Amino acid sequence: MSAVWRDLRRARARTITCVVALALAIGTIGVFAVPSVARTSLRRLAAQDHMAHLTVDTTAIPDPAALDTVPGTREVTTRTVVTKTLPNGDDVKLVGMDFANAPVDRVAPASGRLPRSPGEAVVSPDLAGRLDGRTTVDIGGAPIRVVGVGETSVFAGMPVLYTDPATVLAHSGLAGPNQVAVRVPDPTQAALDRVERRMRHVLAAQGVAITALPVELVGGAHPMEEGTTQISTMIGMLGIVAGIVALVLLASTTNAIVTERSREASIMRALGGSRREVRRTLRRVALAIALLGAGIGIPLGILVSNVIARMVLEKFAGVTPGLAVSVPVMLGSLLFAVVGARLISGRAARRVTRIPLVAALRDRDGAPFGRRLGDRLVGHLPTGSVWGRLAVRSSVRRRGRAVALVAQVACAVGAAVTVASLGTSVANFNQVELASWTWQTTTTPRDPGYPYAVGGVGANTPAGTEHEAALFADGKVDDWDFDVWGVDPATTMLDTKVDAGHWLDGAPTADGGPPPAVMASHIAD
Repeated sequence: MSAVWRDLRRARARTITCVVALALAIGTIGVFAVPSVARTSLRRLAAQDHMAHLTVDTTAIPDPAALDTVPGTREVTTRTVVTKTLPNGDDVKLVGMDFANAPVDRVAPASGRLPRSPGEAVVSPDLAGRLDGRTTVDIGGAPIRVVGVGETSVFAGMPVLYTDPATVLAHSGLAGPNQVAVRVPDPTQAALDRVERRMRHVLAAQGVAITALPVELVGGAHPMEEGTTQISTMIGMLGIVAGIVALVLLASTTNAIVTERSREASIMRALGGSRREVRRTLRRVALAIALLGAGIGIPLGILVSNVIARMVLEKFAGVTPGLAVSVPVMLGSLLFAVVGARLISGRAARRVTRIPLVAALRDRDGAPFGRRLGDRLVGHLPTGSVWGRLAVRSSVRRRGRAVALVAQVACAVGAAVTVASLGTSVANFNQVELASWTWQTTTTPRDPGYPYAVGGVGANTPAGTEHEAALFADGKVDDWDFDVWGVDPATTMLDTKVDAGHWLDGAPTADGGPPPAVMASHIAD
């Protein structure tokens, strides 16, 4: 090991350059860890907040205490959740909960304190930024005093006022809580489905209707996890490009480490060293540099993955995660550096030790230009000036190095183009996905289960504009979540062309079977 260290110190500039190059190559592999880091960070926040595994939106519940006896539940809480409009026109969630006794979705104030009396509230960080230092929020002409800033994961990224149930009931006109949050001992899909069915029966016995698709978070997942998974996975897919760049950089750097020592290798052979001993020495130097690069590159990759994951979660989920590490990606980066350097340096060392000793000692290229047919063909090409001919001939003579450099530059340019075109690709995808919707604006009730009169749909629309009323709900089959729209068969707001079958004709089902529906092509597939 001391001999290897002496070799590294003898060519310090080359060693530092190679270590930095390999560290950057290994660090870029950290992009692969972005989905895992984002998921780990979100689930840690969910565990800290004691977040619900099952959330059900309902009409007002007359007897919330009856829900405590539902079999299979560990902790149950009810709360009142409504949407209100601030004087500036912004919507805000008003959440009424028992802060002292609610075991689920606990609100942790980052500053200030929890409410202690009616008319007090904790505001979410999103809403606190809009208040500009004001200590009251006007809801329907009644001020609510802000006593703290904090949130819980289930409402992350929303402007929220957390206050006591009595304050929310006074502003909503509801007769009781309209949301149930449940934690179970083992949040598997089967267990949550059983609890949901039992919860439906208990609510139905009280005449309570469920107003939205229940939210099940299997395995302690975070509600923002699904929304950020696609984005973080898309970013993680850039790791493929990063991996190709890292592979090319590792190959070119490791190969250069060995081939630049060809003269030293020939001297060792002239002094009596066997080819095997020389190859072993060359491999040790390459492995030492690879380990130094991994020692810097792995922490760099952890930093890269956490910075990107934090940007994604703060932008799309409204949460600031802590530090997380993807152990598989970290170990994979280490194996990539060590195994890759070992394989590439071994091949390069065999090539170096096969050069005739006399040619190696003269420090001349063992394959001068002009011996191969390809060299002679290139020599007749009009390559311009003397410098142009020298550049072309040097590239042709050292084909391996030229191919590695071209591949490295191509991967770097490809990565840059991929990142630059990502926004355009997403926009084009959304445009295609929404091509069948021909409306310009939509308006929906701010809370589930709040109906409105169809006659009032066009009351505030400008003259000459078209408008329609429709029903909207969430649907689910197994693991598939989709939108369900109830529209007039003669709608002008949708493109009614179909790929197969026919559009809705409005006729009743003749045999009493289920009503007809038109499915999206990807759902049908």
